[in-house]
Amino acid sequence: MKIVGKKRDYYDSAGWYSEDVLYVRKKMDYQAEDLEKGDLENLERVFENHPQCGLERNLVIIGFCGKIYPTYFLSKTVKKHTLDLGTNFETWAYSTKEIQDFYGAKKAFPDNYPYPGRWHKTIVREYFRQWIGSDVCLNLFLNLNIPIFITERHTLSSCREVSSITVNPLLKEFKFQKIFDPYTAHQEMEMFVGGILKSKENKVLDIEDKYLITQKGFDEKYGFRKRPGGRKRGKHKPNS
Repeated sequence: MKIVGKKRDYYDSAGWYSEDVLYVRKKMDYQAEDLEKGDLENLERVFENHPQCGLERNLVIIGFCGKIYPTYFLSKTVKKHTLDLGTNFETWAYSTKEIQDFYGAKKAFPDNYPYPGRWHKTIVREYFRQWIGSDVCLNLFLNLNIPIFITERHTLSSCREVSSITVNPLLKEFKFQKIFDPYTAHQEMEMFVGGILKSKENKVLDIEDKYLITQKGFDEKYGFRKRPGGRKRGKHKPNS
């Protein structure tokens, strides 16, 4: 079954062969006051357990098919020889190994921790171990009837307040293929949207009319009429 939307994500092609529509991707925002109290508290708990490593503001929580995946935005500038100009490198990290590979072992996890703006390998590894793939926010998915969301910390002063979540972002922008390859991600969507969400609501997710009528054989040029070159079905002649 395919996923449709104005923009395509990295896993959409895995189901594009199908004529059946699984999900219509519409990006939208929910404010904190739109969320159930318990759902908001669970999100903030993930931020509260974040290690004090100097880059808390770069933490984003991705929700995908009932589970969460915290990730850090990393960036650095590499100087080119003696020139003042540099090349910017950016990525999203889902493990301590990725952080270490990006910055280098000594810069990422120095031995003289605590150190401003640096990381402590053990506590960061434990944070990933605790929350990557956790279903602590499952009720949020079910209450909003959504398969994907992202959220980040609101401010550096309060540090932990979640002000909003964004539903149906493009996960390729967060290099989510590090977690699931396109085929596996599409399978997860099929199982979650077509199984868990559908069974909870006991109804098919809302599909836009233009996709629904296309499934029924509607053509934008010819409508439901016979296409040129089509073959008429002959009448059955009884045996004489």
